[in-house]
Amino acid sequence: MPDLKQFKCPACGGVLEFTSATQEIKCPYCDSSFTRADFADLDKDLDVAYVEKEKDPMIEELYSGEDLKDMSVYTCESCGGEIICGKNTTSTKCPYCDNNVLIKSKISGDLKPKLIIPFKLDKEQSNNSFKEYFKKKFFIPGSFKKTNKIEESSSLYVPYFIYTANTDGDVTFEGKITRRWEDSNYEYKEESFYRLDRSGDIAFDDIPVDASERMPNDLMESIEPFNKSDHEPFFSGYLAGFQAERYDTSKSKTLARAHERMIQGTIAALQTSTTRYEDVHATSHHINFSRESSQYVLYPIWILNVKRKENKYTFAVNGDTGKVAGKYPISAPKVILVCTLIALAAGGLGFGLGYLIMEGDLFYALLMGVILLLIGGVVSAIAITKKLKKRVSLQYGAKNYVRENSYHLTYSKDTFLYKKVSKRSKPKSSDKR
Repeated sequence: MPDLKQFKCPACGGVLEFTSATQEIKCPYCDSSFTRADFADLDKDLDVAYVEKEKDPMIEELYSGEDLKDMSVYTCESCGGEIICGKNTTSTKCPYCDNNVLIKSKISGDLKPKLIIPFKLDKEQSNNSFKEYFKKKFFIPGSFKKTNKIEESSSLYVPYFIYTANTDGDVTFEGKITRRWEDSNYEYKEESFYRLDRSGDIAFDDIPVDASERMPNDLMESIEPFNKSDHEPFFSGYLAGFQAERYDTSKSKTLARAHERMIQGTIAALQTSTTRYEDVHATSHHINFSRESSQYVLYPIWILNVKRKENKYTFAVNGDTGKVAGKYPISAPKVILVCTLIALAAGGLGFGLGYLIMEGDLFYALLMGVILLLIGGVVSAIAITKKLKKRVSLQYGAKNYVRENSYHLTYSKDTFLYKKVSKRSKPKSSDKR
Protein backbone atom coordinates (compact mmCIF):
# COMPACT_ATOMS: atom_id res chain seq x y z
CA MET A 1 0.00 0.00 0.00
CA PRO A 2 1.50 3.38 -0.96
CA ASP A 3 2.45 5.98 1.66
CA LEU A 4 0.73 8.79 -0.20
CA LYS A 5 -2.93 9.41 -1.06
CA GLN A 6 -3.38 11.48 -4.21
CA PHE A 7 -6.21 13.82 -5.15
CA LYS A 8 -6.92 13.02 -8.78
CA CYS A 9 -9.81 14.21 -10.95
CA PRO A 10 -12.13 11.27 -11.84
CA ALA A 11 -12.84 12.92 -15.21
CA CYS A 12 -9.35 13.71 -16.53
CA GLY A 13 -6.82 12.57 -13.95
CA GLY A 14 -5.72 16.14 -13.21
CA VAL A 15 -4.76 17.46 -9.77
CA LEU A 16 -7.77 18.43 -7.64
CA GLU A 17 -7.87 21.46 -5.33
CA PHE A 18 -10.35 22.60 -2.71
CA THR A 19 -11.81 26.04 -3.48
CA SER A 20 -12.80 28.12 -0.45
CA ALA A 21 -15.09 30.44 -2.44
CA THR A 22 -17.46 27.66 -3.56
CA GLN A 23 -16.59 25.07 -0.88
CA GLU A 24 -16.12 22.58 -3.71
CA ILE A 25 -13.26 20.45 -4.99
CA LYS A 26 -12.32 21.61 -8.46
CA CYS A 27 -10.14 20.43 -11.30
CA PRO A 28 -8.36 23.40 -12.92
CA TYR A 29 -7.70 21.34 -16.05
CA CYS A 30 -11.18 20.19 -17.11
CA ASP A 31 -13.13 22.61 -14.87
CA SER A 32 -15.07 19.80 -13.19
CA SER A 33 -16.47 20.47 -9.72
CA PHE A 34 -17.16 17.97 -6.95
CA THR A 35 -18.63 18.00 -3.46
CA ARG A 36 -17.73 15.74 -0.54
CA ALA A 37 -20.77 13.62 -1.44
CA ASP A 38 -19.01 12.69 -4.69
CA PHE A 39 -16.14 11.21 -2.67
CA ALA A 40 -18.09 9.39 0.01
CA ASP A 41 -15.53 6.58 0.31
CA LEU A 42 -12.40 8.76 0.08
CA ASP A 43 -11.37 8.38 3.72
CA LYS A 44 -12.38 4.80 4.51
CA ASP A 45 -8.76 3.63 4.40
CA LEU A 46 -7.83 6.23 7.07
CA ASP A 47 -9.93 4.64 9.81
CA VAL A 48 -7.21 2.07 10.46
CA ALA A 49 -3.72 3.24 11.39
CA TYR A 50 -1.36 3.06 8.44
CA VAL A 51 2.20 2.03 9.26
CA GLU A 52 4.79 3.96 7.30
CA LYS A 53 7.05 1.65 5.34
CA GLU A 54 10.79 1.62 5.84
CA LYS A 55 12.80 4.42 4.26
CA ASP A 56 14.12 3.85 0.77
CA PRO A 57 17.83 2.83 0.98
CA MET A 58 18.62 5.18 -1.89
CA ILE A 59 17.19 8.11 0.09
CA GLU A 60 19.23 7.04 3.11
CA GLU A 61 22.35 7.30 0.95
CA LEU A 62 21.46 10.78 -0.33
CA TYR A 63 20.73 12.31 3.08
CA SER A 64 22.62 11.99 6.33
CA GLY A 65 20.85 11.06 9.56
CA GLU A 66 21.12 14.68 10.71
CA ASP A 67 19.46 15.90 7.50
CA LEU A 68 16.46 13.64 8.11
CA LYS A 69 16.27 14.27 11.85
CA ASP A 70 13.10 16.39 11.68
CA MET A 71 12.15 15.65 8.06
CA SER A 72 10.48 12.92 6.04
CA VAL A 73 11.12 12.09 2.38
CA TYR A 74 8.55 10.51 0.06
CA THR A 75 8.45 9.66 -3.62
CA CYS A 76 5.74 11.31 -5.72
CA GLU A 77 3.73 8.64 -7.49
CA SER A 78 2.91 10.97 -10.36
CA CYS A 79 6.38 12.16 -11.41
CA GLY A 80 8.83 10.23 -9.22
CA GLY A 81 10.15 13.42 -7.62
CA GLU A 82 11.17 13.66 -3.97
CA ILE A 83 8.75 15.26 -1.54
CA ILE A 84 10.62 16.52 1.52
CA CYS A 85 8.46 17.72 4.40
CA GLY A 86 8.40 18.15 8.16
CA LYS A 87 7.93 15.17 10.44
CA ASN A 88 4.39 16.33 11.36
CA THR A 89 3.20 17.27 7.86
CA THR A 90 0.02 15.47 6.83
CA SER A 91 -0.83 17.27 3.59
CA THR A 92 1.49 18.90 1.08
CA LYS A 93 2.30 19.02 -2.62
CA CYS A 94 5.06 17.77 -4.88
CA PRO A 95 7.46 20.64 -5.68
CA TYR A 96 8.00 19.26 -9.19
CA CYS A 97 4.55 18.45 -10.56
CA ASP A 98 2.31 20.27 -8.04
CA ASN A 99 0.55 17.02 -7.18
CA ASN A 100 -1.47 17.39 -3.95
CA VAL A 101 -0.83 14.48 -1.60
CA LEU A 102 -1.88 13.20 1.80
CA ILE A 103 0.62 11.31 3.98
CA LYS A 104 -1.52 8.48 5.31
CA SER A 105 0.72 7.39 8.18
CA LYS A 106 0.36 10.88 9.71
CA ILE A 107 -3.43 11.11 9.47
CA SER A 108 -4.87 7.62 9.91
CA GLY A 109 -6.14 5.62 12.87
CA ASP A 110 -5.86 7.66 16.10
CA LEU A 111 -4.23 10.46 14.11
CA LYS A 112 -7.32 10.95 11.96
CA PRO A 113 -9.10 14.17 13.03
CA LYS A 114 -12.74 13.96 14.07
CA LEU A 115 -13.71 17.40 12.77
CA ILE A 116 -12.47 20.07 10.41
CA ILE A 117 -13.40 23.64 9.51
CA PRO A 118 -12.62 24.13 5.82
CA PHE A 119 -11.00 27.35 4.65
CA LYS A 120 -13.53 30.13 4.05
CA LEU A 121 -10.96 32.77 3.03
CA ASP A 122 -8.67 32.50 0.02
CA LYS A 123 -5.28 34.20 -0.24
CA GLU A 124 -6.67 37.50 -1.55
CA GLN A 125 -9.34 37.69 1.14
CA SER A 126 -6.74 36.89 3.79
CA ASN A 127 -4.49 39.70 2.58
CA ASN A 128 -7.44 42.10 2.50
CA SER A 129 -8.30 41.22 6.12
CA PHE A 130 -4.69 41.98 7.01
CA LYS A 131 -4.80 45.39 5.30
CA GLU A 132 -8.08 46.32 7.00
CA TYR A 133 -6.58 45.31 10.34
CA PHE A 134 -3.72 47.76 9.83
CA LYS A 135 -6.06 50.64 8.99
CA LYS A 136 -7.65 50.40 12.45
CA LYS A 137 -4.36 50.43 14.39
CA PHE A 138 -3.53 54.05 15.23
CA PHE A 139 -0.24 53.33 17.03
CA ILE A 140 1.38 51.58 14.06
CA PRO A 141 4.03 53.86 12.46
CA GLY A 142 2.70 55.49 9.31
CA SER A 143 5.83 54.47 7.42
CA PHE A 144 5.20 50.81 8.31
CA LYS A 145 1.67 50.96 6.90
CA LYS A 146 3.07 52.33 3.62
CA THR A 147 6.24 50.28 3.23
CA ASN A 148 5.47 46.86 4.76
CA LYS A 149 5.55 44.00 2.30
CA ILE A 150 3.91 40.58 2.63
CA GLU A 151 6.93 38.40 1.96
CA GLU A 152 5.14 35.10 2.34
CA SER A 153 1.53 34.05 2.75
CA SER A 154 0.87 30.38 3.49
CA SER A 155 -2.29 28.45 4.31
CA LEU A 156 -2.14 25.81 7.00
CA TYR A 157 -4.55 23.49 8.74
CA VAL A 158 -3.36 23.67 12.35
CA PRO A 159 -4.07 20.77 14.74
CA TYR A 160 -6.17 21.52 17.81
CA PHE A 161 -7.85 19.59 20.58
CA ILE A 162 -11.23 20.98 21.58
CA TYR A 163 -12.50 20.30 25.10
CA THR A 164 -16.00 20.11 26.54
CA ALA A 165 -16.73 19.83 30.27
CA ASN A 166 -18.98 20.80 33.14
CA THR A 167 -17.46 22.58 36.12
CA ASP A 168 -18.75 23.21 39.61
CA GLY A 169 -17.02 24.68 42.58
CA ASP A 170 -16.51 27.29 45.25
CA VAL A 171 -14.77 30.64 44.93
CA THR A 172 -13.98 33.15 47.68
CA PHE A 173 -13.65 36.80 46.70
CA GLU A 174 -12.83 39.93 48.62
CA GLY A 175 -14.34 43.31 47.85
CA LYS A 176 -15.20 46.61 49.46
CA ILE A 177 -17.91 49.24 49.63
CA THR A 178 -16.80 52.86 49.88
CA ARG A 179 -18.87 55.60 51.50
CA ARG A 180 -17.92 59.31 51.50
CA TRP A 181 -19.31 62.30 53.39
CA GLU A 182 -18.15 65.60 54.77
CA ASP A 183 -18.86 68.23 57.37
CA SER A 184 -17.74 71.83 57.66
CA ASN A 185 -14.17 70.88 58.57
CA TYR A 186 -13.40 67.42 57.16
CA GLU A 187 -13.92 65.05 54.21
CA TYR A 188 -14.45 61.43 55.32
CA LYS A 189 -13.96 58.09 53.55
CA GLU A 190 -15.19 54.80 54.97
CA GLU A 191 -14.08 51.53 53.34
CA SER A 192 -15.95 48.40 54.43
CA PHE A 193 -14.29 45.11 53.43
CA TYR A 194 -16.22 41.88 52.82
CA ARG A 195 -15.59 38.23 52.18
CA LEU A 196 -17.78 37.03 49.32
CA ASP A 197 -18.40 33.26 49.12
CA ARG A 198 -19.90 31.94 45.90
CA SER A 199 -20.69 28.48 44.56
CA GLY A 200 -22.08 27.49 41.21
CA ASP A 201 -21.81 25.37 38.09
CA ILE A 202 -21.33 26.09 34.40
CA ALA A 203 -20.60 24.16 31.19
CA PHE A 204 -18.12 24.84 28.39
CA ASP A 205 -18.21 23.50 24.84
CA ASP A 206 -15.32 23.11 22.39
CA ILE A 207 -12.59 25.18 24.01
CA PRO A 208 -9.75 25.05 21.46
CA VAL A 209 -6.13 24.41 22.42
CA ASP A 210 -3.55 24.45 19.65
CA ALA A 211 -1.59 21.19 19.54
CA SER A 212 1.34 22.22 17.35
CA GLU A 213 4.60 22.90 19.16
CA ARG A 214 5.88 25.20 16.43
CA MET A 215 2.85 27.51 16.51
CA PRO A 216 2.98 30.27 19.19
CA ASN A 217 0.14 29.62 21.63
CA ASP A 218 -0.50 33.33 22.28
CA LEU A 219 -0.80 34.02 18.54
CA MET A 220 -3.18 31.09 18.00
CA GLU A 221 -5.43 32.13 20.91
CA SER A 222 -5.45 35.76 19.72
CA ILE A 223 -7.34 34.84 16.53
CA GLU A 224 -10.14 33.04 18.38
CA PRO A 225 -12.96 32.29 18.22
CA PHE A 226 -13.70 29.90 15.37
CA ASN A 227 -17.32 29.39 14.39
CA LYS A 228 -18.43 26.15 16.02
CA SER A 229 -21.31 25.98 13.56
CA ASP A 230 -18.74 25.54 10.76
CA HIS A 231 -17.47 22.23 12.16
CA GLU A 232 -17.79 19.34 9.71
CA PRO A 233 -16.85 15.67 10.00
CA PHE A 234 -13.29 15.27 8.78
CA PHE A 235 -12.94 14.99 5.00
CA SER A 236 -9.46 14.78 3.49
CA GLY A 237 -10.66 16.42 0.28
CA TYR A 238 -10.67 19.75 2.13
CA LEU A 239 -6.88 19.42 2.46
CA ALA A 240 -6.31 19.30 -1.31
CA GLY A 241 -4.04 22.24 -2.17
CA PHE A 242 -3.36 23.18 1.47
CA GLN A 243 -0.63 22.38 3.95
CA ALA A 244 -1.70 20.48 7.06
CA GLU A 245 0.04 19.18 10.17
CA ARG A 246 -0.65 16.52 12.79
CA TYR A 247 -0.50 17.25 16.50
CA ASP A 248 2.78 16.92 18.39
CA THR A 249 1.79 18.46 21.74
CA SER A 250 0.90 15.93 24.42
CA LYS A 251 -2.73 15.46 25.35
CA SER A 252 -1.92 16.13 29.01
CA LYS A 253 -0.41 19.52 28.12
CA THR A 254 -3.39 20.65 26.06
CA LEU A 255 -5.82 19.38 28.72
CA ALA A 256 -3.98 21.41 31.38
CA ARG A 257 -4.43 24.57 29.30
CA ALA A 258 -8.14 23.80 28.75
CA HIS A 259 -8.60 23.29 32.51
CA GLU A 260 -6.84 26.59 33.20
CA ARG A 261 -9.26 28.45 30.94
CA MET A 262 -12.28 26.66 32.40
CA ILE A 263 -11.20 27.61 35.93
CA GLN A 264 -10.77 31.23 34.85
CA GLY A 265 -14.16 31.11 33.11
CA THR A 266 -15.88 29.68 36.18
CA ILE A 267 -14.37 32.36 38.44
CA ALA A 268 -15.39 35.08 35.97
CA ALA A 269 -18.98 33.77 35.87
CA LEU A 270 -19.28 33.70 39.67
CA GLN A 271 -17.77 37.17 39.91
CA THR A 272 -20.74 38.59 37.99
CA SER A 273 -22.76 38.22 41.22
CA THR A 274 -20.50 40.66 43.11
CA THR A 275 -21.11 43.84 41.13
CA ARG A 276 -22.17 45.94 44.13
CA TYR A 277 -18.61 45.74 45.45
CA GLU A 278 -15.41 47.50 44.33
CA ASP A 279 -11.95 46.03 43.73
CA VAL A 280 -13.28 42.49 43.75
CA HIS A 281 -10.63 39.76 43.44
CA ALA A 282 -10.58 36.03 44.03
CA THR A 283 -8.56 34.84 47.01
CA SER A 284 -9.18 31.10 46.74
CA HIS A 285 -11.05 28.58 44.63
CA HIS A 286 -11.85 24.90 44.31
CA ILE A 287 -13.18 23.77 40.93
CA ASN A 288 -14.31 20.27 39.92
CA PHE A 289 -14.59 18.89 36.37
CA SER A 290 -17.12 16.37 35.09
CA ARG A 291 -18.45 14.98 31.81
CA GLU A 292 -15.19 15.79 30.09
CA SER A 293 -14.62 14.97 26.43
CA SER A 294 -12.23 16.02 23.70
CA GLN A 295 -11.93 15.86 19.94
CA TYR A 296 -9.01 16.20 17.57
CA VAL A 297 -9.73 18.84 14.91
CA LEU A 298 -8.06 20.84 12.15
CA TYR A 299 -8.60 24.61 11.91
CA PRO A 300 -7.74 26.85 8.92
CA ILE A 301 -5.13 29.58 9.43
CA TRP A 302 -3.21 31.88 7.11
CA ILE A 303 0.33 32.72 8.26
CA LEU A 304 1.68 36.01 6.88
CA ASN A 305 5.35 36.93 7.14
CA VAL A 306 5.77 40.68 6.71
CA LYS A 307 9.07 42.41 6.10
CA ARG A 308 10.00 46.05 6.65
CA LYS A 309 13.61 47.01 6.14
CA GLU A 310 15.56 44.32 8.01
CA ASN A 311 12.79 43.36 10.42
CA LYS A 312 10.30 40.53 10.00
CA TYR A 313 6.88 40.26 11.63
CA THR A 314 4.55 37.26 11.74
CA PHE A 315 0.76 37.62 11.62
CA ALA A 316 -2.00 35.02 11.69
CA VAL A 317 -5.37 35.29 9.97
CA ASN A 318 -8.26 33.09 11.05
CA GLY A 319 -9.15 31.26 7.81
CA ASP A 320 -12.74 30.89 9.01
CA THR A 321 -13.61 34.37 10.35
CA GLY A 322 -10.85 36.66 9.01
CA LYS A 323 -9.73 37.81 12.47
CA VAL A 324 -6.10 39.00 12.44
CA ALA A 325 -3.44 39.09 15.16
CA GLY A 326 0.28 39.81 15.29
CA LYS A 327 2.94 41.82 17.09
CA TYR A 328 3.26 44.98 15.01
CA PRO A 329 5.76 47.81 15.70
CA ILE A 330 4.69 50.74 17.88
CA SER A 331 5.17 54.43 17.06
CA ALA A 332 6.68 56.04 20.18
CA PRO A 333 5.86 59.59 18.95
CA LYS A 334 2.16 58.65 18.60
CA VAL A 335 2.08 57.19 22.11
CA ILE A 336 3.75 60.31 23.54
CA LEU A 337 1.36 62.56 21.60
CA VAL A 338 -1.77 60.81 22.91
CA CYS A 339 -0.47 60.74 26.50
CA THR A 340 0.42 64.45 26.29
CA LEU A 341 -3.01 65.42 24.96
CA ILE A 342 -4.77 63.42 27.68
CA ALA A 343 -2.51 64.93 30.36
CA LEU A 344 -3.15 68.47 29.10
CA ALA A 345 -6.91 67.85 29.00
CA ALA A 346 -6.82 66.47 32.56
CA GLY A 347 -4.69 69.40 33.71
CA GLY A 348 -7.06 71.92 32.14
CA LEU A 349 -10.02 70.22 33.77
CA GLY A 350 -8.26 70.23 37.13
CA PHE A 351 -7.42 73.93 36.84
CA GLY A 352 -11.02 74.79 35.97
CA LEU A 353 -12.46 72.74 38.82
CA GLY A 354 -9.94 74.13 41.29
CA TYR A 355 -10.72 77.69 40.23
CA LEU A 356 -14.46 77.12 40.71
CA ILE A 357 -14.22 75.20 43.97
CA MET A 358 -11.75 77.60 45.58
CA GLU A 359 -13.64 80.65 44.35
CA GLY A 360 -10.97 82.04 42.06
CA ASP A 361 -7.84 81.11 44.05
CA LEU A 362 -5.17 80.71 41.34
CA PHE A 363 -2.69 78.88 43.56
CA TYR A 364 -5.07 76.02 44.36
CA ALA A 365 -6.37 76.02 40.79
CA LEU A 366 -2.81 75.63 39.46
CA LEU A 367 -2.01 73.01 42.09
CA MET A 368 -5.05 70.92 41.17
CA GLY A 369 -4.27 71.38 37.47
CA VAL A 370 -0.69 70.12 37.92
CA ILE A 371 -1.85 67.15 40.00
CA LEU A 372 -4.46 66.04 37.43
CA LEU A 373 -2.00 66.68 34.58
CA LEU A 374 0.48 64.25 36.16
CA ILE A 375 -2.24 61.72 36.98
CA GLY A 376 -3.66 61.95 33.45
CA GLY A 377 -0.26 61.40 31.88
CA VAL A 378 0.63 58.41 34.05
CA VAL A 379 -2.79 56.73 33.81
CA SER A 380 -2.97 57.15 30.02
CA ALA A 381 0.56 55.76 29.60
CA ILE A 382 -0.31 52.70 31.72
CA ALA A 383 -3.62 52.15 29.88
CA ILE A 384 -2.05 52.42 26.41
CA THR A 385 0.86 50.14 27.35
CA LYS A 386 -1.54 47.56 28.78
CA LYS A 387 -3.67 47.65 25.65
CA LEU A 388 -0.70 47.30 23.29
CA LYS A 389 0.64 44.34 25.23
CA LYS A 390 -2.64 42.53 24.57
CA ARG A 391 -2.31 42.68 20.77
CA VAL A 392 -1.02 39.09 21.05
CA SER A 393 -1.72 37.29 24.30
CA LEU A 394 -3.08 34.14 25.87
CA GLN A 395 -6.81 34.51 26.36
CA TYR A 396 -8.24 34.75 29.88
CA GLY A 397 -11.19 32.50 30.56
CA ALA A 398 -13.55 31.00 28.03
CA LYS A 399 -16.50 33.36 27.63
CA ASN A 400 -16.92 32.45 23.94
CA TYR A 401 -17.41 28.78 24.83
CA VAL A 402 -19.99 28.91 27.64
CA ARG A 403 -22.92 26.63 26.90
CA GLU A 404 -26.14 28.61 26.64
CA ASN A 405 -28.14 28.83 29.90
CA SER A 406 -25.66 26.56 31.70
CA TYR A 407 -24.55 28.93 34.47
CA HIS A 408 -26.21 28.53 37.86
CA LEU A 409 -25.35 30.36 41.08
CA THR A 410 -26.08 27.85 43.87
CA TYR A 411 -24.71 29.61 46.96
CA SER A 412 -23.99 33.22 47.90
CA LYS A 413 -22.91 34.68 51.23
CA ASP A 414 -21.36 38.08 52.02
CA THR A 415 -19.51 38.44 55.33
CA PHE A 416 -18.35 41.76 56.75
CA LEU A 417 -14.66 41.68 57.73
CA TYR A 418 -13.54 45.12 58.87
CA LYS A 419 -13.69 48.79 58.01
CA LYS A 420 -11.26 51.66 57.61
CA VAL A 421 -12.22 55.30 58.13
CA SER A 422 -9.99 58.14 57.06
CA LYS A 423 -10.46 61.88 57.05
CA ARG A 424 -8.70 64.94 55.72
CA SER A 425 -9.09 68.61 56.48
CA LYS A 426 -10.99 70.73 54.04
CA PRO A 427 -9.14 73.81 52.67
CA LYS A 428 -10.35 76.90 54.42
CA SER A 429 -11.15 80.16 52.65
CA SER A 430 -8.83 81.95 55.10
CA ASP A 431 -5.93 79.95 53.61
CA LYS A 432 -6.36 81.59 50.21
CA ARG A 433 -3.51 83.58 48.88
